Amino acid sequence: MESPMDIGGNSKTDDAAPSKPQARADIGSALRRQSQGDAPGTSSSERDSVDGERRRARVRIVHQSRRESVTLRIRDPGPLGITKELAHDAVTELIWRDKPQNALIVKRPQTQLATDALIDAANLLHRHGVTVYVEPSVYNELQDHRGVLTTWSSEERPNLSKLIDFSISLGGDGTILYMLTLFNNASVPPIVAFALGSLGFLTPFRVEDLTSAVTQFLQPYTAVPISLRMRLVCELYGSEHAQSGREVHALNEVVIDRGPSPFLTQMQLYVDDTFITEIQADGLIIATPTGSTAYSLSAGGSMVHPTVSAILLTPICPHSLSFRPIIVPDSVSLRIEIPGNARHSAWVSLDGRTRTELTTGCGVRIQASKYPVPAAIPSREHDDWYDNIKMHLHWNDRESQKPL
Repeated sequence: MESPMDIGGNSKTDDAAPSKPQARADIGSALRRQSQGDAPGTSSSERDSVDGERRRARVRIVHQSRRESVTLRIRDPGPLGITKELAHDAVTELIWRDKPQNALIVKRPQTQLATDALIDAANLLHRHGVTVYVEPSVYNELQDHRGVLTTWSSEERPNLSKLIDFSISLGGDGTILYMLTLFNNASVPPIVAFALGSLGFLTPFRVEDLTSAVTQFLQPYTAVPISLRMRLVCELYGSEHAQSGREVHALNEVVIDRGPSPFLTQMQLYVDDTFITEIQADGLIIATPTGSTAYSLSAGGSMVHPTVSAILLTPICPHSLSFRPIIVPDSVSLRIEIPGNARHSAWVSLDGRTRTELTTGCGVRIQASKYPVPAAIPSREHDDWYDNIKMHLHWNDRESQKPL
């Protein structure tokens, strides 16, 4: 069955139903692109509802579970909410209502195969009438292909998330982590990721299938299955902290460790402003389900399916052997603070890219971001996460027991 949903996720077909709690993670403005012109079957009220924010192309998001299919229609220019009850047992699909206009391609540096794939993708998109954006350094590198490539100006750089309709990643998981930094910690356009790296947990498409995958992704009114990858938003605070109040996003994890200090890190953990425990360890990893197969796994954390709504807390070499990894709901707000009696400052890093010192009295607030990463996947019938942990991590790989 199909029924329109409002921003909070409450079906308009059942006024008596109690309202459902809205999840922190919503698709955000990246999936609310719009241009002039109406899709077939669009009512005047729907046309009015998307006029608040001018975008290049409009989409709608469809969630399909084993029980029902529900269309989430855009009701106002605010963030599009996804209820937890629906998201837990649902496949998310993206449907273009208008033709996408602008695409960003990011490639793995110093890799000829990635460069060749970028040129092929750019020519394909150009034939479909899509403007192809690349980084300024890549634009200067590929001077012979400037007829199909363009780049952004310094004025456009802060608003890149409003300019780009979708992105193509040509590399490994690190390429995607780098791509996310280009969007100024705001909403992220849908990503089609092709594997040219090592492990490839976030790159489900083969580069050999580039033409067919991109062509299918561009088709209007065709459902494209996507995986919404939760991110963490991290805010540093403290009267002596130069970056106090600045928010930064992380897809994999936030790590607080001792840095160059020979002393154990001492920090206090708060959940929803309630003191939980004081930590003495080499560090603490706060990871998303996506990041559960990265640093957190190496430190003894559990592997968590990316659709699970949770945040992982994994200690790094704790002083107390009873301090085991835990998993908390993604609805909580975490605060980690360096107490005044700590022997040394700590250091915080996000996705292994930025590293900032936390002196005594400073801390970090962490919660689930309202801007997840919408990543296209090849099929809604097959979950390749299980294949990935078996293939790349050799999960439970052993010889069969011999019969008696």
